[in-house]
Amino acid sequence: MTGLAGENNNPTEIWVDLQAGFELDDVESRYHSVSKSRIDDGHWQLRLDPKIHSANADFVVEWQGRELAVPQAHVFTQVFSGEEYALLQLMPPQVELEQYHQPRDIVYVIDTSGSMGGESLRQAKRALLTAISRLAAKDRFNIIEFNSEAWSLFDTEREASVTNIARAKSFVIDLEARGGTEMRKAMDLALCGPCDDRNSMGRVRQVLFLTDGAISNEAQLFSVIKSRLGNSRLFTVGIGSAPNRYFMRKAAKMGRGTFVHIGKINEVEQKITQLFERIEAPVVSDIQLQIKDGSIDVSPSLIPDLYASEPLLLTIKADQLPEYIILQGQRQGQMWQQRVLLAGESVRSGVHVAWARKKIASLLDERALQRDDENRQALRADVIDVALKHHLVTPFTSLVAVDQTPHRPKASELKNHVIKNNAPKGTQFGLARTATGMVHFFWTGTAILILALSILYLSRRQARYEQGGLC
Repeated sequence: MTGLAGENNNPTEIWVDLQAGFELDDVESRYHSVSKSRIDDGHWQLRLDPKIHSANADFVVEWQGRELAVPQAHVFTQVFSGEEYALLQLMPPQVELEQYHQPRDIVYVIDTSGSMGGESLRQAKRALLTAISRLAAKDRFNIIEFNSEAWSLFDTEREASVTNIARAKSFVIDLEARGGTEMRKAMDLALCGPCDDRNSMGRVRQVLFLTDGAISNEAQLFSVIKSRLGNSRLFTVGIGSAPNRYFMRKAAKMGRGTFVHIGKINEVEQKITQLFERIEAPVVSDIQLQIKDGSIDVSPSLIPDLYASEPLLLTIKADQLPEYIILQGQRQGQMWQQRVLLAGESVRSGVHVAWARKKIASLLDERALQRDDENRQALRADVIDVALKHHLVTPFTSLVAVDQTPHRPKASELKNHVIKNNAPKGTQFGLARTATGMVHFFWTGTAILILALSILYLSRRQARYEQGGLC
């Protein structure tokens, strides 16, 4: 394969065979040019050509289902090693979202650490200004900025009045990137279980994080989310071409929210508008499963809300699946219920893997929050058992591929070659600033060095003067 002219290409070929289980209107690759072919209404195939792209941004494929009037459930089933598995996909209806809008208390949290410098912070500020402009008069809001420290614009959520919105926009415009990334302090400010008492008055409390996720203490932050979330919903917006997707997806999952990635400055307004159209009005909230057989394993156990344009996926495992389950929740303030038959479309593979991945992720999350070594070892053993049964790679298991077909003549020697990695698209490199305050330390060190040299010069000059006087 030949690389792109003048670039370090690192070519990668990707094939996608998309069978969604429902009719699709369109399929799109967000950041790369791909070839597409439509097999039928719900089946598309895509190919990323390694000769025409540069591997410097995430590969993202998005698809849109046909318009529906009510929530629709689709089920795929599989039998694997004597056990039955089901993948349940709940599709939201196409509705006028204004009729679902509820009064909200919403807290915007924006990362202004050094790693956000350049395009990332410009994206985040533009996204936040767009979000503030969408606030309804009955909403209340606050803004939290964090880098090495964290502080809020208001002492608590304030009404979305003209005065407060103007003050908030001025605050956002003046934000600058500096310092380290201490997200824990921002989490403590934004999440508070007692705040959820306001929800009894019909208000929804939401927390929105805008960050590149350049942190290393994920386990500590997950613990904070679990202990302080209450009845809030946590949403994460990844800024830049290479955000910490692991942390941001996991945080949103634990917070019963969603994760959105904004990789281009020209898609900020579109994606933020789409996000807020969804979270301003959950189509179905407080979703629960009613199952006849209590021995069934459902993941995730804490089911998130259903939002417009975003399907909800649940995986189920049992020795024998029941004939049906009942989904119930709140829709427009009323009880909503739907009976779902589990005699879905049988597939050859994949459903058991989907369940196993979610199960392993749940076990690893639980293990990360444990401090007792015995409990951690027991959860590690559970992860290994699931991984080996379903042939998955985890922090404790691996797969080894042995290629017995030689491609190098025995007489030729091995050669070392360094393969350069591409910089993430839009990333600026320079002196490290995250978590170090590098600019401040640089000038402080320079001043101290100049002072030390001056003292040394003066002391030597004084010594020469005294020696000259003695002579």
